[in-house]
Amino acid sequence: MDVIDEIWSRAIGAQPPPTQGMVLLTAAVAACLVGYRPAWSRTRHAVTIAHEGAHGFVALLSGRRLSGIRLHSDTSGLTLSRGRPSGAGMVATAFAGYVGPALIGLAAAWVLATGHAVGLLWATLVYPAYYIVLTAWLSRRRRASDGGTRLPLPHSAISSKDVGYPSGASPPSLTRIPSARPRGR
Repeated sequence: MDVIDEIWSRAIGAQPPPTQGMVLLTAAVAACLVGYRPAWSRTRHAVTIAHEGAHGFVALLSGRRLSGIRLHSDTSGLTLSRGRPSGAGMVATAFAGYVGPALIGLAAAWVLATGHAVGLLWATLVYPAYYIVLTAWLSRRRRASDGGTRLPLPHSAISSKDVGYPSGASPPSLTRIPSARPRGR
């Protein structure tokens, strides 16, 4: 138990502020991760996790039922929730994904400003783990409700009710997927 107590006390305890050189080095690394295309192709997965996680978190907070969260290798994602297709819960759920990554960054800056760098590092490990566990749990729950024989529905089978759009309306990205067709005859 002493090890866990030590980790916990370090995670919640305040640390001295970093030196100016460390701050500049961190800013340079962050700029490289965002500005250098090969690095950005990997880094943007974290932004997608924050985006989709924010959709899911607010869906649960607003009383909607979370049906699933999907991440794709092209760094796109999809969060499915059930509930009224209109109203404050749907609006909050849709809005949350777009402000979520910025609010997470703002919260991280605040935590750093209060001197809790180690706590922030632990949070950056816990949040993706939470996301993975939540996604696995939702997938398992969905398979169990389907009798355990079917896999989750492909995107083309998602109804407008699943994502909360008004009846008969759905975003083009879910219904019309362009295919490569030869030009001419």
